[in-house]
Amino acid sequence: AECTEGYLPSVPKLECEFGVLTPETFECRRYCEATIGSVGTYRDPDALEPGVLEMGAPACVEGSVIESGGICTPVCAPGYVPNEDRLECVDGVLTPNSFRCDSGKPCNSPEGVENALSRPCEE
Repeated sequence: AECTEGYLPSVPKLECEFGVLTPETFECRRYCEATIGSVGTYRDPDALEPGVLEMGAPACVEGSVIESGGICTPVCAPGYVPNEDRLECVDGVLTPNSFRCDSGKPCNSPEGVENALSRPCEE
C-alpha cells in the first residue's frame, strides 16, 4: 500500500490470495513530521550534542512521524525540559505546532539585594 507525499497508508501492505485482496482497501491518512529544529527548538544552541541529539533527529518519543490522531511526547536533550507535555497530530497539523526545550537547571536567587525578601524569587 502506498500513498502520495504527506500521507501514510492505514495498512503496511495488501495481499492477494486466490483472487481475494486482504484487506479489501486502505486509507491514506495525513501525518505530522516532528524533528528537532522544525518542531523542537532550543534557546541554547549548545544543548544539541552530536551523536546524542542532533538537528533533524526525532522530536518525539514516538518518532519523527506521527500518524493523524496520534500524540507526540516531546524529547529534549539531557538537562532540558519541554515547555509542552504533548502535541497532537490532527490531519497533518501538530497542536500546538512546536515546543521549546528550556534548561531544567534551577537558577540561584541573587544574594545581597538591599530590601529584598529572604527568598526574592519563586520557582
